[in-house]
Amino acid sequence: MEGSEITEQVTGKVVEDDDLSLKKKVFVAGATGSTGKRIVEQLLAKGFAVKAGVRDLDKARTSFSSSNPSLQF
Repeated sequence: MEGSEITEQVTGKVVEDDDLSLKKKVFVAGATGSTGKRIVEQLLAKGFAVKAGVRDLDKARTSFSSSNPSLQF
């Protein structure tokens, strides 16, 4: 699908991976659905901190890597 990747304009500010207080935070509703899961993965890959809104916590834990400190359910 053309144009389906999340893009962000670079501001020149460098943020370390372990400094969550400076990362841009995004809430994704329906994060375990097919579209929501793709969006969460793309946001994490771009360096965002993601709060995933889910109905089934067990499904969310099996769908995503629990080792990523930038992801909360």
